[in-house]
Amino acid sequence: MVSPTFPYPLVSGGKQRLYYILKELSREFQVTLLTLAEENDGHIGREALGFLKEVIQVPIRQDRIAQIRRLAIGLPHWLFGTPAEVLVKKSPKMLEIYQRLLADGGFDLVQVEYSQYLPLVKIANRLGKKSIATAHDVSYISQRRKAAVMTGWRRFFWRREAELMRRFELTGWRSASRIVAMSENDRSEILQLVSEAAVDVVPNGVEVTSRRSYPKSDVPTLVFVGYMRHYPNLDGVEWLLKEIWPRIKARLEGVRLRIVGAGMPADLTRMTENDPQVDYLGFVDDVDEVVGTSWLSIVPLRIGSGTRLKILESMALRTAVLTTTIGCEGIDARHSVDVMLADTAESLASEASEMLRDEQALTRIADAGRELVQARYDWQIIGHKMRACAEEVISQR
Repeated sequence: MVSPTFPYPLVSGGKQRLYYILKELSREFQVTLLTLAEENDGHIGREALGFLKEVIQVPIRQDRIAQIRRLAIGLPHWLFGTPAEVLVKKSPKMLEIYQRLLADGGFDLVQVEYSQYLPLVKIANRLGKKSIATAHDVSYISQRRKAAVMTGWRRFFWRREAELMRRFELTGWRSASRIVAMSENDRSEILQLVSEAAVDVVPNGVEVTSRRSYPKSDVPTLVFVGYMRHYPNLDGVEWLLKEIWPRIKARLEGVRLRIVGAGMPADLTRMTENDPQVDYLGFVDDVDEVVGTSWLSIVPLRIGSGTRLKILESMALRTAVLTTTIGCEGIDARHSVDVMLADTAESLASEASEMLRDEQALTRIADAGRELVQARYDWQIIGHKMRACAEEVISQR
């Protein structure tokens, strides 16, 4: 497996997916992971991945300054059509090691994670290797949605980036032996671009059996969980704090909001510090307890595609979920049964307030969500699908 993201610690949905898919694949295959990794990932991550045959880490700095520097170096490539999202993950050292590993042989299958690394599929083809390309989302769709909430030059940039990424993904997906999508919706989007592609759906999952229910807090409490370096989460929490949360407070006395996730910008952090009803917790060791003791998990996403593990985790913890149509994409949940849906600041605030007043409805939705993830989204179920996909690709002539 080749990934631009190291799968540990489990601080984001993408890292969690990588970790559990690797764990499930390792039940049947000997798996080597080639991955970019920051220095802080270090030895703890290697120990957590002890079920793998080999972990090869290629050091890279992922802070904002380092990414801007790589973009500046790659500016001519961007002007001639390479997406910025690809340039910030570019690593000549990674490419050198990848080519050497494949040339040395010994691999039945190459699994390339994320659209940024789709060119590696072509290299695998050239060396006679079968490949799976995992689309963690349909990146150009996510970027179009990002452009829609931007203004000025940022809107122009992201519109151009979306078009560059559409061409980039089209070319890369045409090369793959098999594509793995996160949802039926993503599968349909991919097939609209590449009608001849073989696309399997292997959705995101959640560790269900190890999660228990928690007693709820004494006061009505919402929780938002998100890794703020992922822009859809940053946009969501900003929308929540500036437009949704004030409406909820006006409707419901004594309500509280918890925000979990590292990387909150200084201006938003100041907003939480100035509001005695908001607790910004940053990174926490036990997210389960924070989510499990909350009454309602709010996921106000306007950007992105794929599926959101934070929703599945809330369901596994028997915490009711309120999200947007975009937030719920890829999860086979029914409005007013397994989840509540709303798409404007006013309707999200209204639904949140009504739900927090009705403990019986909260319990009903929370119980239905737990049943849904137990039946369809446990990692063991997802792992079986991923292993079956890999076996089928390997067996093809």
